[in-house]
This record gives sequence, structure tokens and C-alpha cells, in this order.
Amino acid sequence: MSLYINDDAWCFFANRSGAPWHSPIVETMDEAGLKRHIDYYAVPGVTGILFNPNAMRAFFDSRAFEPLWKGLEEGDDGKARYQGRELETRCGAPEDFATLCRNVKALFQNVKDPYRFRYDYCRKKGVEMWISMRMNDVHYADDPTRIMHGELWRDHPEYRRAAYKEKYSFWFSQCLDYGEKAVWDHHFTLVREYFERFEMDGFELDWMRSPFYFKPGFAEPNCGLLTEFMRGVKHLAREAAGRRGHPVKINVRVPSHPEEALYAGLDVVNWCREGLADMVTPSPYFQTSESGLPVKLWRRLLPDGVALLPCLEQHVGSSLPVRMKSTPEIDTGFASSYYQQGADGIYLFNHLYRDSINNWESQRKLYTFLGSACALSRKSRRHVATYHECMVEGISGRAAFDDNIPANGSVSVRLNGGSIPAGSESRVLLGTAVPLPGSAEIRLNTVVCMPAPPPAPLPLPEVPLELNAFSVPAGTLHDGENLIEIINRSDAEIRLRWAEIHIRVGE
Repeated sequence: MSLYINDDAWCFFANRSGAPWHSPIVETMDEAGLKRHIDYYAVPGVTGILFNPNAMRAFFDSRAFEPLWKGLEEGDDGKARYQGRELETRCGAPEDFATLCRNVKALFQNVKDPYRFRYDYCRKKGVEMWISMRMNDVHYADDPTRIMHGELWRDHPEYRRAAYKEKYSFWFSQCLDYGEKAVWDHHFTLVREYFERFEMDGFELDWMRSPFYFKPGFAEPNCGLLTEFMRGVKHLAREAAGRRGHPVKINVRVPSHPEEALYAGLDVVNWCREGLADMVTPSPYFQTSESGLPVKLWRRLLPDGVALLPCLEQHVGSSLPVRMKSTPEIDTGFASSYYQQGADGIYLFNHLYRDSINNWESQRKLYTFLGSACALSRKSRRHVATYHECMVEGISGRAAFDDNIPANGSVSVRLNGGSIPAGSESRVLLGTAVPLPGSAEIRLNTVVCMPAPPPAPLPLPEVPLELNAFSVPAGTLHDGENLIEIINRSDAEIRLRWAEIHIRVGE
């Protein structure tokens, strides 16, 4: 079992003092700051840290991509500008671009080779150091004048996959089109630079930032272009392993469902059958970790020897409005269910040094046991029903459950409970818009569950929510898939907003 943590560049460089982060940590751009950053992650139980050195520009002195600070103008008035325009700060803007650019530049002025330092210090701390390349990042593409954007993207709108929708859709229409040779070559040049310049234990292709690589309707005919890209990466990894004297593994972070990855042009299963990837990380995009992530299906599709590490996100939600930051008990529930289905480890995204789940210290403690199925079996946990955020155009996402239980009707909620610890106690927890009528009947795996006091106060989404708890008779909850049935015997509909199975273990 293993645990990998993705550390995005914003976590170290950006201003995270304001909303929504409110982080008290202001890091220094020097070796001491790099050490503190790594020390937070490098606790027993963590296998590796994946550092993200690029978006559309590079967060280092790259020759392949423009460094983030290229074109940064420092005025005598103390203000930072780009092409004569003052860089935005957190006041009313999506990002403090001035602090971000200044910090990236400062680190490379203060530390001769930050990635050499990170590699050496990670090895000293006993964790692997990886490079995670974002394959098509389009943060803040709503404004082409921002300093974040690369010249290829800015100067060649014809290379974007759907530039005609610039004002009519989210950022993804502005992703670059890998069907254009110049785009393919541009990104592969950065891959080559990573392998030539930086020693690493592994290289990740983060296809989830952002998972759109071709013009609408052209992913299927162009699928082979990304397979060819993967072959080139594998060749560079083998060369690097020969030079460095140790293996350089490859991970791919891809959509959570295998058919959706294929629809996006990512032929993940064939990549693995061809030996082009050592690890696969099926991932939600951003809004919520996924209770229905098909780990068992991925395990059956992938060849033996390819490690499967499903991804947990920072938030959980049964729908977009009913959403909150995750907690250690909730992450423990997801991980337990993934291990029961055949996962080899867990991968964390947005579980960061300066942007954590609900508690900074408890997140660090979580790192110590999340990579061990055995350790998880001794922990209390929450199995929350969450929705599926589909990232394929023309295909809808999937709700966690039917939220409207009609009068004299019923709704079922499916949840994987992982491996059930002996002697544990369980509750079904249902959040409804108004209190459940006394005539409502709750069953788990056909067995009636009686009303009971809820567990000690639990973090819940900050929406109007009535929490209803039901005791699960001993022996009812079993390993793997379980089915909650909510039978509405009243003449009024019930609005279901939240559903989970809470498992308490005497620790």
C-alpha cells in the first residue's frame, strides 16, 4: 500500500491569507521554506510527493515554457505590471498574481537549483520526489491579458480547441488542441526538459488539468496522438533511468471512469498494456471525491503490475450546493472502500500544506495511516454518497441519489462500506430538508433500521439540513456494496439532501 500527495505550485508560491483559504502560513522563498514545506508532508506513511512546476507557463527558469515572471515589470511605485497593466491582487480578483510572480522569481534567485534541493531533501526524509506536469492547464483563461498565459496560447487562438466559445463557456473551451503539431511539440519539449534537467523518482502526466485535448468531436480520431506522446515519455524515462542509475516511474492522472477517459482521447488501458505507465490515478475533477468511483472495474481492466491509486479531492458533496470540505473520517471512508475494491494505494489532490481539508493538523495525521488498509480498519469512518462530476462534453454527470422521494414511493442509495471491522457499530445518516415523517421506513440490505441518536456532532454542509440517524443491527452491514432503502409511506414528498453510513470503531 502507498500514499502519494500532489503539491500544486500555488500551495507554495501564492498568497493564501485571504478567502477562501485563510491560511496563517506565509512561507519564505529560500531553502528553509522548502524544508518546512516538505517536512509537513514527509511523515511516516507517505510514499511520495508530486511537485507541480507548470501551468500554461513554468514555475521555474524553463527554456521550453516561458517562466511565470517573464515580462514582469516592477514600478517605482511598488506595483507590479505586465504589458503596462497592473497585476491583480486578491482584492476582487481571482488570484494575487503580483505575489505569485514575485515569489516564483525570488525562489530562483535565492536557491541555485530548487528542484535539486527538493530531490535531495525528499530522499533524506525517506519519500519519493516526483514531477507532475499539467498537460493543458488553462487557469484564468477568461482574460487573455493575464501574465499566467503562454505566448503560444495567446498569439495563436487558432490552436485552441474552441476559441469561438470564449465568452460562452468555462475555461475548457480555451484548452490547446493537441491535434495541432505545434501544440503537441510545445508540450513534448517541456517533457524533454524535465527529464534532462531534473532528477526524479517518477514523472506524472496530469491529464486532469485540464481534461480536454482536441477540438469538439475530434477526440476519437486523434486518440493515437496522445498514445504516441506517451510512447515518447516512456522512452525519455528509460533514458533518464539509465543516466541516473535508478528507475523513473510514470503515473497518469485521468478521469475517474475508464470510458470517459477514452472519450477524452486518453486510451489509458492500452497505454498500460503497452507498458507505458506504471501507475494510474482515476480522479474526480475538482468539486468532490467520488463514492461511485469504479475501482473494481479499473482493477479488472488494468494489467497485473500496474498500480492503481484512486484520487481523493478536498471537498465532498451530494450535489454542487450541498458540499463541504472533507474530514479525516470521510477520507478514511473513501480510502477503505477503494482498498476493498482492489486499490493499491491512495492519491491526494488539494490536501495541501497551505490549503487543507477541514483541519490542518488532523490532515497531517491522516497522512500517517491513509496509505495502509490495515491501519484504516482500526479507524472510525464515514461513507458519504457523493455525485459524479463528468468531464466529457455531451455526457451528463450522475447524482449521488434521487433527491426527491415521492409520496408513497422509495429511493435507494448505494454505498461501498469497505471491509467492516469486527465489533464496530454503524448508523445510517440521512439529511433531509425537513424532519423525516415518523412513518418513513429505513432499511439497510433489507433489514429495518430503527431511529437512534446521531453520533457526536459531525461536520455537515452549511445548508438547511435535518440530520436523521438510524441504528444498523449487528451483522447487517457487510463488506463491499450495501444498499440503503428509504421508503416514504406518507402523502408528502421527502427531499433528500445527504446520505452516509457512519462506522464507529473502538480505537
